Amino acid sequence: EETAFVEVAGRGNFGKVIYAIGWDSRSVILKTYVGDDETGNAGKWITYRLPKASHAYDHLWQTEWPRLREVETERYLLDVHGQFYELSPLGWAGSTWGLRPVSRHLRMIPDFTSYRGFLVLGGNQVSPIMDNNLVTGQPQSGLWFGKTDDLWSFGKPQGWGGVWRKTAVNRFIASDPYLMTGFDKKILHMTLHPELSPPGTDEAIVVVQVDYLGTAGHTANEEWANLTSITLSSSAHFYEYFIFPTGFSAHWVRLVSRYDCTLTAYFHYT
Repeated sequence: EETAFVEVAGRGNFGKVIYAIGWDSRSVILKTYVGDDETGNAGKWITYRLPKASHAYDHLWQTEWPRLREVETERYLLDVHGQFYELSPLGWAGSTWGLRPVSRHLRMIPDFTSYRGFLVLGGNQVSPIMDNNLVTGQPQSGLWFGKTDDLWSFGKPQGWGGVWRKTAVNRFIASDPYLMTGFDKKILHMTLHPELSPPGTDEAIVVVQVDYLGTAGHTANEEWANLTSITLSSSAHFYEYFIFPTGFSAHWVRLVSRYDCTLTAYFHYT
C-alpha cells in the first residue's frame, strides 16, 4: 500500500502497538499493528479512517507535519490534518483502544513535546522560504507553551472524510472502520456511480453498521450492529443522505454494500 504515510511510532511494551499515520484522497489513515490476539492469531496491520479537519493539509508539503508523541506518561497525542487526537499506547486482544478527538486547530505544528511540565508546540505560522522573507524567524521558532489540558479549549472537533470515493466495492465486503466517537452532529452522504459499475447496475443497498464497544469488531465473539440500510436508485438520482439522530454516537462506523458497484460515501461531522 502506497500513500502519504509520514509517521510511524510505538513502544516496546504495553502490547507493542505500532501506529502508522498518513492520508489519501478520502480521509486520514491510521494503521495499527497489534501483537497476537486472544485467539492466538498472529498480529497484523489494521486500517482505520479518521476525519480531515482542513483541506489546507492535503498539499504534499504536509507530509512533514503529522506527529504522534507521548507527551505525558502513557498518554499519546496525535496531530494530523488540523486535529488533535488522544490515544493510548496500550494494545491487547488484537485491538487498540481509547482513540478520541480532542480539538480542531489552524496552526502549523511541525512537532510538539513535554518540557518541565509544559506542553510545547512548535510553530510554522510563517516561513522564511529559503531566506526570501528576511523578517521571519527560523522554522519552529514560534514556540507555544501551555498545558496538555489547554488543547480541549481549542476548536470543537469537526471534520469530514470518506470510506469510499468512486471506489469499486465488492458485495458484503465491509469498508474500513471510520471514527465516530467524540463528534457532535453527524451526516452521511452516498452516491452510486452506475456509469462506473457493472453493466445493468441501477440500484445499490448499503448497510450502515456501528461498533459501540470500541474494538472495531476485532475481539472474539463481538460483532458490528446494523443501524440502518440505505437504497440508492435512479428515482433519487443515485444519491441519498442519512442524518444520525441527535445525541447518537458509537465508537466506529462502517458500510457494507449488498451489490458489486462503484460508490462514494462521505461522513461530515460538525
